[in-house]
Amino acid sequence: MTMFIDSNIYFNHWLLKGANFDYLFNFIENTNSELLISEIVCEEVDNKYNIELEELNKVFKNGIRKGQNLLDTTLPYDLKLIVKDYSLIKMLSERAPDIKKIPYNNIANTELVKRAIAKTRPFRDNENLICSL
Repeated sequence: MTMFIDSNIYFNHWLLKGANFDYLFNFIENTNSELLISEIVCEEVDNKYNIELEELNKVFKNGIRKGQNLLDTTLPYDLKLIVKDYSLIKMLSERAPDIKKIPYNNIANTELVKRAIAKTRPFRDNENLICSL
């Protein structure tokens, strides 16, 4: 069996942990199934992770600033600790070694796809890119 999982399944499940992922990877291993992952899904998930990490950094910065103002003291915390290299394909490869990655570089709209993922103009938060593979 060949399976493909869209990017929204990975959002907020960055470490691929939990009963559903355990079941998925166990199923793949025990049935000799294959997991397909598109390069665009990997890039979209990686990008979303980095956005979430940036937002977390902002929350910590604001919290530290508020704490320092409230307590009139310097709070010892290094924001550089909130940095992590993330790669969905690496995470998947650790759980399911037989992954087939589908590149999108043979699609003529490669630059458009990258712009859509990064929400760079002409793509904004509420716009989507629809393409057929």
